[in-house]
Amino acid sequence: MVRTNIRWPDFYIIGTSRGGTTTLYSLLKSHANIFLPKEKELRYFDKTYHTTIAHKKEEEYLSHFKEAKNNQLIGEASPNYLYEAGVDSKIRKKQKKAKFIISLRDPIERLISHILMVNRNHGNSSMIDEDVKLILSDKNHPFLKEGLYFDNIQRFIKTFGKENIHIIIFEEWIPNSFIAMNELVQFLKLDIPFKELNYKNDNGYMDHRSDLSKSIITHSRVRSIGKKIFSSEQRLKIKKWFLKKGDKPILSEELQESLVLFYKNDVDKIESYLNKKLPWKNFKS
Repeated sequence: MVRTNIRWPDFYIIGTSRGGTTTLYSLLKSHANIFLPKEKELRYFDKTYHTTIAHKKEEEYLSHFKEAKNNQLIGEASPNYLYEAGVDSKIRKKQKKAKFIISLRDPIERLISHILMVNRNHGNSSMIDEDVKLILSDKNHPFLKEGLYFDNIQRFIKTFGKENIHIIIFEEWIPNSFIAMNELVQFLKLDIPFKELNYKNDNGYMDHRSDLSKSIITHSRVRSIGKKIFSSEQRLKIKKWFLKKGDKPILSEELQESLVLFYKNDVDKIESYLNKKLPWKNFKS
């Protein structure tokens, strides 16, 4: 039965960008008692995006959840929510009992992945050292700051309580997705666990298959039309047709050390909060 009274989401996947949120969205969407909309990243509570898209009106935002059944929890996945001050308060005004899922990734690997994705989407060559140097020249660069997790997490904990925040580590749950998803089921207080997952870990670096494929998937009109016709999952599958596995660009040791210095204090805080050593290869010492 479809809901007659549309509710606000019961839970949110709020981060981190390039931390497996699309995979989380797809896996949780396959659970019979979870409803996630066809479109990922509605970003209704994100003020920098809020004024530019159709979801800015409350009724239009809520219409994305109208097909949810009465026995389903409603979720939404917008990783930008983690970073923007005030999002926690905005959500609390609508849903005081909301729960939040946060996937954290080695911040240096997250940054590199973000740069490579943006370059690929715009058809640019990936000169990783030059890109990182440019970003490091501005300590307030959003790509850089998105790897600073601790204060953003604390903001949501303060607003909703530690018991309503579930943190998972990208490097741990990606190779152990079945266990991780059933731990999420428990966190969401669902009675029925996953029996199996139709998931293949293919998160390696992808590059354009050819100049023709690059021109197609980076064309602004093609992307715009695709977004109107296909769901987030469908667009991702189509995109993979135009990509192939490639050799991931390697960051120089000098720049890696600079990034370690930038992120080290925040990583220490995260490890202290979680009371565990994180499996992040750039911060092993």
